[in-house]
Amino acid sequence: NVILCEDIRDEVGNKKSLMGVMSGDIITAEIPATIQMAVFFQYTPSPDDEDGKISIQVELFQDDTLMMKGGMEAQIVDKQPATFILPRALAVFEKESTFKILVSVNDGPLQEILRKKITY
Repeated sequence: NVILCEDIRDEVGNKKSLMGVMSGDIITAEIPATIQMAVFFQYTPSPDDEDGKISIQVELFQDDTLMMKGGMEAQIVDKQPATFILPRALAVFEKESTFKILVSVNDGPLQEILRKKITY
């Protein structure tokens, strides 16, 4: 599961509240635009998966130009889920853009799991 939202808050009992969940493309009143963004990603291994690692990569493109790229990884042990939280940040978009999240399991090929166009 991967969810793009405006904020992720800690709650009692190890729960998370996701605020302002964004479905579909992100439509703004104008460009340039400043958008509050956070990402929640959880990977649950299948019963036949081996221990290993999961990698997540975040990319931002303007036209065909890569403007930002970052990533994280976690070890998968004993079939336990891996959760990544990218905390709330303000993102400034000077032009129409594309925001992507890709994932790789055990150094396999990157697979795109989220794509959002930022437009007006």
